Amino acid sequence: MFIRRTTTNSKKTEQVYYTYRLVEGVRVGSVVKQTTLLNLGSHFDIAQSHWARLASRIEALLHGQASLHLQPVPQDVEAMAQRCAAQLIARVPTPDSSLSKAQASKDVDRFQEVDICHAN
Repeated sequence: MFIRRTTTNSKKTEQVYYTYRLVEGVRVGSVVKQTTLLNLGSHFDIAQSHWARLASRIEALLHGQASLHLQPVPQDVEAMAQRCAAQLIARVPTPDSSLSKAQASKDVDRFQEVDICHAN
């Protein structure tokens, strides 16, 4: 996972500006495919020296790992990492939301209620 800066041209004003993206590289067979996970916009204000640290912190948050950095992460980097991780987590559908109500009611019918306190 890394941060990529791309050059963009405005069609109206012909002004050049930069946009920033969180990108993930995934090996598919013998080819590495790069996918944009999150568009960070053109007002991304984290210093380039902190980009690698930000990307690794987002990855750690997504995988539920504690921060292993010996040096503390700056507060603005941590806040951006928390915000990006929350946006990425919100995009992933939960298993419960993918079930229709009919499927959920069928699953409930498969189970039998047993009172273990009064079992013989």
